[in-house]
Amino acid sequence: MHSGFALSERSDRPLYLQIVDQVTRKAATGDWLPGQELPSIRGLAAELSVSVITVRRAYAELEVAGVVTTRAGRGSFVSESASPLPAGPARDRIEGNVSEAVDLARALGWRRGEFDGVVAQSWAARHPRTRERVSPGDRARPRRSRRAP
Repeated sequence: MHSGFALSERSDRPLYLQIVDQVTRKAATGDWLPGQELPSIRGLAAELSVSVITVRRAYAELEVAGVVTTRAGRGSFVSESASPLPAGPARDRIEGNVSEAVDLARALGWRRGEFDGVVAQSWAARHPRTRERVSPGDRARPRRSRRAP
């Protein structure tokens, strides 16, 4: 199983936490479904060219967080009740990342429309089959049609 993970040696975030983030993201977005087997510890370590200890530590963190369950002799699986991050911290992380992106875009002289377009393209590219959920307060009000006199 190819994970599709990309780790950055230049990141301030430790490698094991980068793995935790990516597994959590795949479980949260439905890319990996409950009950789906994760790559083996040795297999993922070889694929990512990291130590087995690094992957083992990541999987241990994921198990404590309830994202994965490990079955002795069978492997690690996405938890049936995977709720990777409580709503508060997840939202805080997203808002922090978006704030950084907005700051960078503004520093580069982008206008809001350009930024919104990039976000929309990125969303569509990563989730082509999902429809955007709209909360009741965000729905556009129906327009009244004008009839000719």
